[in-house]
Amino acid sequence: MENVENAMKFIDSDFVISVFRGNKTAMHKYNELKNEETATTAVNEFELLYGAKRSGNHEFLIQHKKLLSELRIFNLDSRAAEKAAEIQSELAKTGSQIDVKDLFIAAIVMCNNGTLLTKNTKHFERIHGIKVEKW
Repeated sequence: MENVENAMKFIDSDFVISVFRGNKTAMHKYNELKNEETATTAVNEFELLYGAKRSGNHEFLIQHKKLLSELRIFNLDSRAAEKAAEIQSELAKTGSQIDVKDLFIAAIVMCNNGTLLTKNTKHFERIHGIKVEKW
């Protein structure tokens, strides 16, 4: 796991949720990101929209949709699918596979030379070569 400042920042679901919950550290970081190119993945979009819909909080859903509309959203394409298969194959050799959603997020970020902004580094620390910034 590498730490890199200059790559496009891909924000993870935990970061967005913390912003909406009023976490001061997350809100400060969110304000810093206004001058940077930010993105997320379609997998994160799913996680956020599912959580908002499951909560039944209509305002929460509107806030999530507004934030997502401000981000560039990257899909799982063939290149990222192949990268995900490569990553999971390597992890399987040591019995350290990760959840498929995190696997897809990591592959998308890596294929787009991005840095994943997350607090859940334990989910990604097993992946060689991913750039992670812990907020």
